[in-house]
Amino acid sequence: EAVVCDITPEALQVYVKQLMARLHVEAFVGGNITREDAETIITDLEDKLTSRYGSQALFPSQHQEARVVEMPVRARVRFSEECRNPDEVNSAFDLVLQVGPENNRLSAVLELFVQVAQRPAFQQLRRVEQLGYIVFVVQREHTGVRSIHFLLQSGDYSCEHMEKRVEAFIAGFRKILEDLSEAEFTESVDALVAMKLEPPKTFYSEARRLWQEIDEGTFQFDRYTREADALTALTSQDLLELYDRVVAPSAPERRELAVYVCATTSVECETIPMTGLSLDAATVDESQAHEVGKTGVHDDEATDDLVVVHEVTRGNLNAFKSARPLFSSVSAFAPPQHYQAGALTAET
Repeated sequence: EAVVCDITPEALQVYVKQLMARLHVEAFVGGNITREDAETIITDLEDKLTSRYGSQALFPSQHQEARVVEMPVRARVRFSEECRNPDEVNSAFDLVLQVGPENNRLSAVLELFVQVAQRPAFQQLRRVEQLGYIVFVVQREHTGVRSIHFLLQSGDYSCEHMEKRVEAFIAGFRKILEDLSEAEFTESVDALVAMKLEPPKTFYSEARRLWQEIDEGTFQFDRYTREADALTALTSQDLLELYDRVVAPSAPERRELAVYVCATTSVECETIPMTGLSLDAATVDESQAHEVGKTGVHDDEATDDLVVVHEVTRGNLNAFKSARPLFSSVSAFAPPQHYQAGALTAET
């Protein structure tokens, strides 16, 4: 409030002129409109910016290239902080497993892996162990890098306990993949293919998907078709290969980030034995649980071979990121032939 009182109209006008001096415009025009009319809209916008503010294009060095920090291999990286709301009773835990730069086949394998993992994870961690109401297994893409997330929220258990239980589930998940029948595998593939090939129900959903390709710099406007083709070529062995390479606690290329957001009231809890791993969320397979118990998944040995621990907080976050290598840029994706570049505009 004290700063706002000192702002004058003249000072604001000077600031706006400085702000608009150099610009980079990304634009998407869609709907019932011709290509020529779309280009005219963008040209008019550029002309107005140039005539009114004297705007010029950014220098090449001013274009910021988004890159993702590469987590170390075979090491624990933990970022933790307390919840900013002192009255919050829930803690949240997110285990991020970085997989690597995306391509259509990798995206297909990850989506299928998550499709298979979500039900037994919910069954074990939510219904059997009752860790919390929120239990998700998802795959995400950030600036061209794919990752798998195990996300939990609990009002009764600490982040440390949730991490132990997630790691125990992961250690026992290979058996589910091994026991996956051909019918179950085909059903999961068909469901994903149908979802990807389903026409968008609204123009908004289609435009949002297209804009994401522009915003991320990937320009794969036929991504869903390509990924559907990749899905049909997969086998259950591809899921096992992904698990053994990057997901398993002893995976040689595992890159993990454990995020703790801790409630001040969270409590430590004893480890609960892992039971009931099954693709059928409505059943608890005791014989399968017995096999899991024999492998020692219920104890804390699942991640003991990850000996390097990086404790990251907001205080040393920038230092940690600066010391790490970066994944390659998504600019390797070639833009489509109708890509246009004007004085200020990158995409039209």
